[in-house]
Amino acid sequence: MKKFFKYLLSVFTILFILSCIFWITKFNSITVDSKISNSQQIKSLDRKIFWNFGFNKPEKNSTDFAIGRKYGDTILFNCYALKSPKIKNLDIITFGFSTGYNGTNVVIFKYGNAFTVDVDNFSDVERTDDFFKQNQYKIIKQKLTLNKENYKTGDSIYGKLELKIKNRETEQIEMASGYFRTEMK
Repeated sequence: MKKFFKYLLSVFTILFILSCIFWITKFNSITVDSKISNSQQIKSLDRKIFWNFGFNKPEKNSTDFAIGRKYGDTILFNCYALKSPKIKNLDIITFGFSTGYNGTNVVIFKYGNAFTVDVDNFSDVERTDDFFKQNQYKIIKQKLTLNKENYKTGDSIYGKLELKIKNRETEQIEMASGYFRTEMK
């Protein structure tokens, strides 16, 4: 019986160490800048034009985020945020771009003062091997600046996301960045 508990303790210790390594390598700390809501870049979102491709235009432009080059005053992405209904300190901020047929989602998973980003393309054309397909983008560097560390439902969020990503299909390194504002749902 002692051997069993020793073995069980060893397994839990290894799992704990692996989860710590995963947390350290995948998650980064958030930078807090309480004055970002008054920045010129946030204020200039109102003057930009949302490229809506036949969809409803949002009431208020929420981000000027772009992967690669920006298109002047044209905005391609929309931003929204929500609190996880099951995990207490998990906030999810999503930047979405869609043509109606395909698009890109950039999802920020924020847990306390740590965050990680996932970039994923989607399409309405489904193939049987899509389950095994790797994401097109690999995050090399990520930086998130927010106006405060913790949010409640109804709070306004202001921030900036900066990414350095590798396009796995073209092997090119691309920069992605943008300011955003939204309300926590």
